[in-house]
Amino acid sequence: MHNQINTTLSENLRPFIEYFDKHGIYWTETADKHNIPIDGVMDSLWLPSDQVMNFLLEMNRMTQKNLGYEVGKSLSLVDISPALDREISECGDIEACMHKLIDIMPQLNSHVVVWTEKIDGLWFLCHRSAYSSKSVGYDQSEWFRTFALVSLCRQFINEAWVPKRVFMSFPAHLADNNAVDNNIYSFNHPNGAIQVPLSSNFTPVRDDGRDLDWITRIRRLSATYAVLPCFTVQWFGHLIGLSTRTLHRRLELNGTSFKALRDEVRNQHAKRLLVVERLMPQDVAWRCGYNDLSNFNRAFKSWNDCTPSQFRKRKL
Repeated sequence: MHNQINTTLSENLRPFIEYFDKHGIYWTETADKHNIPIDGVMDSLWLPSDQVMNFLLEMNRMTQKNLGYEVGKSLSLVDISPALDREISECGDIEACMHKLIDIMPQLNSHVVVWTEKIDGLWFLCHRSAYSSKSVGYDQSEWFRTFALVSLCRQFINEAWVPKRVFMSFPAHLADNNAVDNNIYSFNHPNGAIQVPLSSNFTPVRDDGRDLDWITRIRRLSATYAVLPCFTVQWFGHLIGLSTRTLHRRLELNGTSFKALRDEVRNQHAKRLLVVERLMPQDVAWRCGYNDLSNFNRAFKSWNDCTPSQFRKRKL
């Protein structure tokens, strides 16, 4: 049986190595144990993600620190992603920054979806990983993502800015004690999010002036967001500024429906993950917006007249 190998660039370890060296923490023996090339760790080398996460988890145990939290909170955006920092530096304000981030994220990271959403009358910058919250090192990755987004916002607010509310999707017992005691953080949410100061008339989806018909824009947006568990007709209508009734009507006039758009994206995404990335059905379910494997199996069978396991077996 083929197993998928997830990879990551060694430069993502750079902030951790610099932290270890600054605090006199011996790390080379542990790196060697997990086949991390000590001499090349500061370069751009591709490494198996599992080995990187196991290295960091063992360093967590050795130092008795939540390294994702400790290292992440002191990072600048350029430390995390020089490419993203270059793109964001061209924005004039935080609202332009939000639009730019949503536009370019698919090019920078295929495993993370970001979007803006109004929750209880307040704007949040939301994020969700393609990996399950049960994955090894998930909490560490979410801390990093959260601090990266905070760092991004600081470029347009002030260097000391802290969001008033932060949502984390993992349980509180995995968090750093300082974070648990800090009342800005709350846990066990469907996705991560930080409250951001956007104007009341901010529009989550901007009109970029390109000559695209309405249904083409809708298909592009659904291709990005249909893999989220929250992707309902009410949620999507709110995102694009239409009532549920109007959205249904306009889709019908264009010869389609919300369900058809959603299912088309999820089906194509699921088949690619099963065959190209060779993921197991339980992992594909999560990455296609299903928190329950049985619901995913039923949906997939309705699309393809076979279960995900049967489809995967035939193609491999």
